[in-house]
Amino acid sequence: MPYPTEADVRKVLGPHEQTILEIVHGAWQDYQDLGLAGRLRYKRTRAGLVHEFMVQRAMDAWPAGSGVTWVEKDETAKFIVGGEAVIRFKKADQNGLGSNIMTDAVLAFIDPQMDLPGIPALSKVEVVYSLNALETKVEAVAVVARDGDRELWSYVIDDVGGAEVVPLPLAPAPTEPDVVIVPKVLPDKTKKGG
Repeated sequence: MPYPTEADVRKVLGPHEQTILEIVHGAWQDYQDLGLAGRLRYKRTRAGLVHEFMVQRAMDAWPAGSGVTWVEKDETAKFIVGGEAVIRFKKADQNGLGSNIMTDAVLAFIDPQMDLPGIPALSKVEVVYSLNALETKVEAVAVVARDGDRELWSYVIDDVGGAEVVPLPLAPAPTEPDVVIVPKVLPDKTKKGG
């Protein structure tokens, strides 16, 4: 099977990018709404919860007839988009790749030459999210093609439905002259008669 090309994947995922952003950001908000920030011992617990929410939101966003089908197996879900690409949702590791325990299922997904059981030979890519430095919000959502532990290519999905940024005029510079502050000299109470 050939390596996935960025141009082909962009064409397939393009109509779904806003939905993908809503899935990821919505899942992060679902986690935030639990009120567990700072209370979980392990980051993998948070990643598992967010993953669960992403999968559920994706299944809700792409019902039968939407052009996206999904396959659940081995405690994960893969989404077949337009019959041309298969995606999975993951938290990005420090290298921008999906964070994984290397099971046989993961190894099959991250090797572009291997077929996935029950899924046709399609381009396989990850949709990954990265958090800001304080891990308080999703900083970026990206599509990543990989070959094992090596990134083939990636691109960030921008806020497709975002508002136009309009620059605001700067406040006018102050026209008053600088104010000089003169310190008050206090009388020296140590001197007598004064």
